Order: sequence, then structure tokens, then C-alpha cells
Amino acid sequence: MQLYGLLIFANPPGAPAVPLTTAWELGSFGWLQRGTVQDMMGFMAKTVAERTKPTQRQSVQENSYVAHVHSRPASDGICGVLISDTEYPVRVAFSLLNKTLDEFVIKVQKSQWESRVNAITTGSATAPPKGEAVLGISAFPQAADYIKRYQDPRQADTIMKVQQELDETKIVLHKTIDSVLQRGEDLDKLVEKSGTLSEQSKMFYKTAKKIPAVLSCRRRASYCTALPSSAPLCVAYRLAALPPIRPSAQAEFGCARMLELLCAALPP
Repeated sequence: MQLYGLLIFANPPGAPAVPLTTAWELGSFGWLQRGTVQDMMGFMAKTVAERTKPTQRQSVQENSYVAHVHSRPASDGICGVLISDTEYPVRVAFSLLNKTLDEFVIKVQKSQWESRVNAITTGSATAPPKGEAVLGISAFPQAADYIKRYQDPRQADTIMKVQQELDETKIVLHKTIDSVLQRGEDLDKLVEKSGTLSEQSKMFYKTAKKIPAVLSCRRRASYCTALPSSAPLCVAYRLAALPPIRPSAQAEFGCARMLELLCAALPP
């Protein structure tokens, strides 16, 4: 069981969600893949946050990852997203989201971020650089603490038993991110138009969508280590469970040969 990301967004109606604070735990991925993984998970979190109505809870599965989303009442204007693997218990995930959002509302005044978010959504101010948030870690250090402390759901469950029991029947479960998209929306086009995804991440999405268990490279950690210039391609190569490449032979192997073997391994 694994938690990967805990994110809180400002979620103004009819406008893009803006990250207020983020915390990541991506140590199970190779360091060359972490940037791409964070890009894709951040994009997934933002996409589902924007499509979750105030007071709604939903879990959205995309291959081997799940985004658990809790949107607070419109008066609070925030939405929390917890990204986990499929084995992490849903009830514990939402207990953690409840705890995190309750504390955020108390410790971080809306006046600390509202004007900046309004300026970003109206175009009079620029959004935070890719991978960053409006508020620094010091504004809400609890997020970084919780993403580490609650990796073990048994510990999280014990600590949060004082909280009111969640009504799991009110949590909407989705099997894919496509099911939360609005009519006429296409995930491929959203990825292509995204300003928060790097070109490497877009390349990785296009390649890896053909392979089962997108981004599950941590389960095949023994496969090839990637050259910096070809990280997305190497991740896809590993996902296809192709024979590992010796580090000493990587330079001679080259991207062209790797792509040739990868394409041959992909389903039609």
C-alpha cells in the first residue's frame, strides 16, 4: 500500500483549479522518472479536482493509481486530492483528506491565498511555476508530515478513529478518469493542451497509454536505468517488461533500438 501525493487546490467555480499546497512521496520511483510521474499525477489531480462539485467525494482510478477527491463547501473554496495505489483503503484515504482539509481551513486563512488565486484565474497574475504551489511548505507543513506518516493505513486508521465514521455509500467510485470528464471532453486533447505538463510527460503519456498498468514502474524496478535524455522512453520500455539493458551498454543501445523493441512489444 502506498501514498504518492497529497494536494490542496483552490477550486473556484468555472475556473481552473490552482494548487495551494502539495506534498509528494515518490521514493519508490527511480529518480529519473520522478519528475514525469509527478507531472502526470499532478495533472490527474487537477483534472479530477476541477470536476468534483462542492461537498462531493469521489475516487477516480486510472490504471494502478487512484485519486481520492473531497471538495469542501463552496464557502471554503478548496478541494483536497490524495493519490494512492489501488490497495490503499478508501475509507482511510477519505479520513485523511477530512483531517487535512479541516486543519487547513483552521490554520490557513482564506485571505492568505484568495486574492492571488483570483488574480491567476483572471489572467492578471501568472500561475506558480510547474510543480510549485501558491503557498510555501511553511504555510501548511502538515501535508508533508501526513504523506509520510500515513503510508501505513493501520496507523492512520487508529489515529483517526475519533473522527465521525464516513458514509462510504456517498463516495462516487470511477474506474477511469474518462468517466469524470464532461461531455465532449477528450483526455488526449486535455493532455496536449495542458500548460502544466512538460513535453517529456506528454511524450510519456502517448507512449505509455498503450501499455497495461501505466506508470507502474516501481514493480519492475530491476529493469533498465534511464538515460536523462530518454527518460519517458525508458520508463515505457520498462513497463513493457522487456529485457534489461546493462548500464555499460546504454550508450551503444540507443533510443532508436529501444523504441524498435518497444513498438514490437506493444499490442496492436
